[in-house]
Amino acid sequence: MCPAVRRLSLIAALMLGVTTPALAQSPFDAGRLNVNIRELSDDAFQGRGIGGVAEDNVIAGNVVAYGATSGEIFIRGICGERFCVRNSGAEAVVEGTGDHACEYMTGGRAVVLGETGRNFAAGMSGGIAYVWDSTGGFRPKVNKEMVELEELDAADLDYVRGRIARHVELTGSDRGRSILDAWETERKRFVKVMPIDYKRALAELRKLAEQDQQDAKRVEVKVNG
Repeated sequence: MCPAVRRLSLIAALMLGVTTPALAQSPFDAGRLNVNIRELSDDAFQGRGIGGVAEDNVIAGNVVAYGATSGEIFIRGICGERFCVRNSGAEAVVEGTGDHACEYMTGGRAVVLGETGRNFAAGMSGGIAYVWDSTGGFRPKVNKEMVELEELDAADLDYVRGRIARHVELTGSDRGRSILDAWETERKRFVKVMPIDYKRALAELRKLAEQDQQDAKRVEVKVNG
């Protein structure tokens, strides 16, 4: 992997299109980079002929957030294939993906407010994905070899709602706004994609933390008599 890609840390708010220079330069920029693209400037990354509703258009190409280690990405529209592949720490919101999204993901979180392609989460060993399954067609598209599909708990719902609110703030997303406006209904449509080993590791960490707290209380009792 290119060292520059490993350093990727960005906030991308793609509104209505893409710009070749901005996206070409982003992976090679060390440190923090803000990219706010509001107008279509050329035909790159499947942007040719874009028009109509943003969430119905593919406005970003393949391998967006490949190998990302940190940062935030908000995309008003659909990405191509292999979105968030090998992501290890970035937090992303997108309104649809192509095939193989979240493949080999090891960390970070992805919120997908739309349909996905096939083979979702293949080889996903870490991180969490949340998918708004408005049509009920998401589950058959998931590669369940290493993940389980779950309902969202209260903490998950708070996180997803907060990410959508931020997405709407930065991109003006109509889809995000409509989900928030009907949150009590739409929250039930989300599916949590959880890696099996990651879930087990988190449970072990919680168990150790609880044990440490109990040990600390016992020591405190002994010290204070």
